[in-house]
Amino acid sequence: MRRSQPPPAHRRRACAAAVTMSAVGASACGLVLGIDDIPAVQGVADAGVKDAREAGDVRADVVDAKRDRSVDARPDQGVDAPGHEVGPVGQLPARSGPQSTSDAAINFALHQMWVGDTDKDSAFTPDLSAWATFGYNIDGKVTTSSSTDVCTLSSNAEPTAQVDGLNGADNSFGENLVGGLSLLFQGLSLDLTTRIESGAFTILIDTTGLSPSPVQTNVGLTTSMLAGARFSGTPTFTLADNWPVNPSTLADGVSLANGAKISISDSYVTGGTFVSGHPSDFGFTIQVSNQPFLLIMHQAVTTFQHTVDDAGANHAVNGMVAGVLKASEVISALKGVAAGSSHGQYCPIVASLAERILAAQDIMEDGTNTPGQPCNGISIALAFTADEIQPPSQVAPQSYSDGSVPQCPVDGGDAGDAAP
Repeated sequence: MRRSQPPPAHRRRACAAAVTMSAVGASACGLVLGIDDIPAVQGVADAGVKDAREAGDVRADVVDAKRDRSVDARPDQGVDAPGHEVGPVGQLPARSGPQSTSDAAINFALHQMWVGDTDKDSAFTPDLSAWATFGYNIDGKVTTSSSTDVCTLSSNAEPTAQVDGLNGADNSFGENLVGGLSLLFQGLSLDLTTRIESGAFTILIDTTGLSPSPVQTNVGLTTSMLAGARFSGTPTFTLADNWPVNPSTLADGVSLANGAKISISDSYVTGGTFVSGHPSDFGFTIQVSNQPFLLIMHQAVTTFQHTVDDAGANHAVNGMVAGVLKASEVISALKGVAAGSSHGQYCPIVASLAERILAAQDIMEDGTNTPGQPCNGISIALAFTADEIQPPSQVAPQSYSDGSVPQCPVDGGDAGDAAP
């Protein structure tokens, strides 16, 4: 069923511009943004040509300018929460300090999310180079377009696809699949946050060992990562909320009693910056075009700045989850969205999107970067804030009885089958 109201003007302009710059049709924009009024998008396509070309021309200059401003203004620091010093952009804080003596269990629910199309602010200010301040130096290298000590890009990729953000931050997802299509994805961070605030989904970060001190330094904390299913009603992001857990993120897929699939025992906190610990795989579902879109982050690390407000409630600010995507898994998830949207009419355009996804591979799946080997992973970083809610006590029903998702037929979007 088509929406009775046309999509917002900024989303129509963004989609039209993206049509001109990416060779992906207007139907693809509808798929990604959840816009059903495709003729309205096509009607403004010509107006987007100039914006699209200019965006591509200035991207490198904008990123360089951001890097220069960051170095001049704060050579050793990232974005601060009030009263806190955050480590250098792209660098994890060092593990140090005594064993934590706290047994406090605090469950945080993701509240706001940024994917690299806007600055990390409450106004979601559009910024073509925001991705450059997202993430960590996963592979230990600072890569430019001329670097040769790195894995080999796909044949259809430009050398700029391997460029790192500040201090070697690896975030090809932001640069090439969000930043490189910034006009297409304009408003995506705000849209995802709006969905979270409506209760469509969230991520739950269940910690044990944080003390009330917002500047503590301790080791020996633990973390469980869970996906929140649809919330009944509208969440308040306070202790009044009891968010149901997506069973696919539980160890046994059924019960909270047996814990989460992702349970990390070597978490630590340095000067108030929490680090989840040893990199691990973490899958979570977001909503795209009202369809579940599963992102599986490999070698994932989650960090945030722990704060406590005057009422004693805990919050996570300057949050970041960084890791590596497998192109084949992203394409498969995209096929699921396409197959479930509008009777599968978007399946034919999956092949075009798949080519762009393959071209974004900039790293190895295990987080290394080996010269002479084909790149087969896509670095990714998402920023967030989160607030303390109740520890989870309820499990949502399975979305699919067999844990699978629908897929496009063989003749619809088949390029993903060639993904490594």
